Amino acid sequence: MEAGKKSSFRYSWVGLVCLLLLTQMKSAVAQDYSTLDVREKLVVANKILAMEGLVGPFGHVSVRVEGEGKFRISDHRSPNEVTVDHIKEVEIEITPEAVEDQGLYREVFIHSCIYRELPEVKAIVHTHAPYAVALGTLQRSDNNQVFPTTNPGANLGNFIPVFQPVGLISTPEKGMALARTLQGQNGVLLRGHGTVVVGTTLEQAVLRAIYLEFEARTQIRSRSAGEPIPYTSSESDLFKRTVAVEHAWHYYVDKFRQSVKNETLSHK
Repeated sequence: MEAGKKSSFRYSWVGLVCLLLLTQMKSAVAQDYSTLDVREKLVVANKILAMEGLVGPFGHVSVRVEGEGKFRISDHRSPNEVTVDHIKEVEIEITPEAVEDQGLYREVFIHSCIYRELPEVKAIVHTHAPYAVALGTLQRSDNNQVFPTTNPGANLGNFIPVFQPVGLISTPEKGMALARTLQGQNGVLLRGHGTVVVGTTLEQAVLRAIYLEFEARTQIRSRSAGEPIPYTSSESDLFKRTVAVEHAWHYYVDKFRQSVKNETLSHK
């Protein structure tokens, strides 16, 4: 075979292999998010949170199973490693003994207790987002509340409460105390620890986790120059329901799709 033909054949073969790899890695995720089942959507949510740097080796996201007293969450592993096979159905009334037996996160009570206490909540995200951790450590004299200063931050509500007890939320008692700290808002800062946000959909909860980190990053930067102007309740009411979900969610799904393509091509 002539050299030119050999070269052409080789590159055609490489292209075919790359196409097959892309198809396998993207699976249904980047093809059409709306057709995925809830377990696949949870995998996407975990990947997006990892992509955005809100979770590392720890952090988790869950979604309620309507009418069954259960929720879905991955077993104990890094969010970036989660696959469909790792998604479990967990009883909202789970006991501490069952947590270890089922290989779950010790902080699964963040989820079970909020679902028990707040029936309107359909999805929950717990992150260790760095700017939000920093914001939660600051001294304040405003009844342990952080007031939003941006449109995205106002998605969290009229204020963002700060949960003061230090340590893991590893018992039902601590989980219930956290649930009650929300005070009708959409997110809470855990002092020295991270964040918990809630939503009426999985997509809304993930976006609120992203928005909380945006708010925290903005406040940390603006506080270095002066005192940021907080939104009033009437101003934050304009944004707290997070109705503009679809466009923003598609942005992050597309971003994840592109990251998968880039990763595939880098390993060809």
